[in-house]
Amino acid sequence: MLATVRTRATSTPGPTAPSGAFSSALLASASVVATGLNYLFLVAAGRLLGNEDYGELAALLGLLTVVLLPTGAVQLAVSREVSRRLALGEADEAHAFTWATLRLGLVVTVPLAVVAFAFVVPIRELLNIDSTAAVTLAAAGVVVALILPITIGVLQGYQRFPATAALYVLPFALRLVLLAAVAVWAENRVGGAMFAAVGGALLSAGVALWLVRGPMRLGARMPRPDLRPFLHYLWPVVVGLIGIALLTNGDILVVKARFSADDAGDYAAASAFARVAFFLPATVLAVLFPRTAARQARGEDTADILGRSLIVTAAFCALLAGAFALVGDTLVRLSFGAEFADAGEILPELAVAMMFFSLANVLVGFHLSRGETRYAWIVAVAVVVQMVVLATIPSSLEQVVWADILVGIALLAAHELLVGSSVPALRAGLRRMRG
Repeated sequence: MLATVRTRATSTPGPTAPSGAFSSALLASASVVATGLNYLFLVAAGRLLGNEDYGELAALLGLLTVVLLPTGAVQLAVSREVSRRLALGEADEAHAFTWATLRLGLVVTVPLAVVAFAFVVPIRELLNIDSTAAVTLAAAGVVVALILPITIGVLQGYQRFPATAALYVLPFALRLVLLAAVAVWAENRVGGAMFAAVGGALLSAGVALWLVRGPMRLGARMPRPDLRPFLHYLWPVVVGLIGIALLTNGDILVVKARFSADDAGDYAAASAFARVAFFLPATVLAVLFPRTAARQARGEDTADILGRSLIVTAAFCALLAGAFALVGDTLVRLSFGAEFADAGEILPELAVAMMFFSLANVLVGFHLSRGETRYAWIVAVAVVVQMVVLATIPSSLEQVVWADILVGIALLAAHELLVGSSVPALRAGLRRMRG
């Protein structure tokens, strides 16, 4: 039976992949739209809640991001495994892997949700949040912590980038619609905003499951694959992306815990803009991860993929930081209101910090897609350093930002010294971009 399946799988051609340029442009466009919708959500929430309550919402969203963004490790690892199997002509194995990982994700979600709800009160006390309902709704976001990234990873692995792009946009569109609805009747405004954020994710997970129904149905007929090698590979991926999540969101939580409510609101407003320098370039990984894995499976060179990704990320982030230096203060005032005016003063520097973390994100994603784990552990060490520094040294928001910048520089220097120089990849990327 296994021999029959394997012979059939080997003769099954994988899907014809769209060009890398088209896929990157499509996902970048979707990310721009998603970022714009998220920006509208944050601005509307800021106007609705005011400075102090918006700080509470930002802390909960930051905490949820720290919890959920590492599950992006699952997304990237799934996309790598599916694309690798398809590149080797093993389509049936890819279907079986899809079904097996989705089943495992559903099983693991149950204890994760139980733990999340058990920590509602401790989290409320730690972050000084008044609304228990808002923290409970944030905990409910764990329900899609695995299902949504697994399904998106499957779509990426099959290189169904239009569907992937749609799922980039859908959660943010839905949360904006839900925010408009709850703003009319919700007495608990922070809880209503959290309901909108989590509700959008839950509805999007349902759509994602529908989009992968074909591979699920085919995979359910196949012998169950051994997931132990995949889970062994997943561990350093989780470590690396947990590190990136904490590097880019931990500062919000520290500021909420250590500084005044007004300072927390100002920092959250600045972060809402600055993290555009992280989340837009992060879409590079959606194409980089499966394509690098597929090329490596075929024995092809991958250096130019890394080089182009680093160049595009650095150029975008530098332009964004320059724009914030020119009009950041005005942008914050027009968007959030005069009470958030101090946020504009730290915005350009915070965007620079996010640029360094974005470059580190590209590097860790590239190495993990090749099965190389050293840099993931370096990122984990950087998180410990960042948390110790932020919890003990800064006495102002400006010092928090500069601490992030120094951590980012050290993280990139550690890659060049301990992992390998990026210069050959940059040269290969430039040659490829020049044609």
